[in-house]
Amino acid sequence: MENSSSNHEIKDNYGELENSIRQLLTCLPPSSPLDENFICRVPRKLRQLNEAAYTPQMVSIGPLHHGEKHLKGMEEQKMRCLKSFLACETINLEDCVKMIKNWEKRIRNCYAESIKLSSDEFVKMILLDSSFIIVAMVESYLDYFLGSDLLLLENQLPFFVLEGLFNIAFNSQSQSTDCLSFLELSVLQFKNFFITNHKPDLKRITRSSDVRHFNDLLRIYHAPLSQRPVPTDNYKYLRIQNATALHKTGVKFEVGSSSECLLDIQFNKGVLKIPHLCIIDNTEQLLRNIIALEWYLHGQNSYIIDYVGFMENLIDTPEDVEILEKNGILEH
Repeated sequence: MENSSSNHEIKDNYGELENSIRQLLTCLPPSSPLDENFICRVPRKLRQLNEAAYTPQMVSIGPLHHGEKHLKGMEEQKMRCLKSFLACETINLEDCVKMIKNWEKRIRNCYAESIKLSSDEFVKMILLDSSFIIVAMVESYLDYFLGSDLLLLENQLPFFVLEGLFNIAFNSQSQSTDCLSFLELSVLQFKNFFITNHKPDLKRITRSSDVRHFNDLLRIYHAPLSQRPVPTDNYKYLRIQNATALHKTGVKFEVGSSSECLLDIQFNKGVLKIPHLCIIDNTEQLLRNIIALEWYLHGQNSYIIDYVGFMENLIDTPEDVEILEKNGILEH
């Protein structure tokens, strides 16, 4: 009788555990394709190398850094920007709230983790952050600190949200934007953050639907216009010698064409042509955040990862840097 009673108690305990697990599974939000979850936290393996490179210093955008103490100072400025945004004759608060409410599920799915904010809190955050970005871009040029924060992978809003609100606020007669589309405005505003020093070509990115967010815009601008073939099983990445060693074997270095594509690297008849690379204070930060995006999302088409790997092989000593600087490839 005692054994029967003990077995019954164990069964009841298991039943409670099973119910608890079932409840957890029931509460689990539905999964989305990886291509929809395109805003994510930087993997810990990358973040540990340089924490500051992935952390906003001035303003939080989106939910991943929302409410952090060191970024709360900009919340009042966001409210002022919303007030300025709503002063546009073509827009009102009700329309903005309704639009974001209709998009809420789609916006939440853009993030690789569940956002714990309530529906009202989420919509308010998206509206404040979106209007802040739009007003900052329309009324002034992005300075170094703000622009850097807006390009961080963890500090993104979906591009379609910004574009949608921009389009209903500024019609084709808007003189303040010189009748630019939001995509064109974005390219012009971030031109000082492009890693090459060439004048941005607004025709290089023709469809705003191809752009997931600002960090993705930066990646697209520096990547080849067409995707490369998927590597076969016997495809190998080769490690090259550094610039000094190549120079000693007779290789000549020349700055490449005016292409914005960093990977427009050519070797022909002993001449290695490499596009100009302008290194500024936040070049490392920009590259690290694009690498984090590629690490998470782009698989075989990790162009910036390949570029950084190539340059790391090429630059190993101060002498390597000197060779590339003398030939116009590197500029500090």
